[in-house]
Amino acid sequence: MIWSPARYAATFVLTALGAIILIALVIMATGINLGSAAVQFIPAIFAAMIEGQRYAKSGADAPSGPAMWRAAAAMTGIATGLLMLWTWTQLTLGGLAITGTMLVQVVALGILYFFANRWFFQMGYNAGSKRAR
Repeated sequence: MIWSPARYAATFVLTALGAIILIALVIMATGINLGSAAVQFIPAIFAAMIEGQRYAKSGADAPSGPAMWRAAAAMTGIATGLLMLWTWTQLTLGGLAITGTMLVQVVALGILYFFANRWFFQMGYNAGSKRAR
């Protein structure tokens, strides 16, 4: 396998929590709300890049295109599942109902996750293989 599902999920969750904490600190310090969809998107980018770098450091040959697309699809499943869990948790704790707009947002981010995971996995691999040389 060219990536680790557990490491990807852990990196995704820790990056998301770090972004939430950072934004909360900025809001407390300045009173400016910097919340955006980037908080939901950046963890997938970061996790895919880490996985690509890890694979490059292993010294293995570059993964084939189909292998990277399969990895991107699996990473997207994890990222979208975590996003759905996070959205459900926020709605449940907040006493809100799931709306069509929220579902559209999850689907749209899932599609973006797919292409971002593929792109940033390749970028991570390229960066990691340059460092290894």
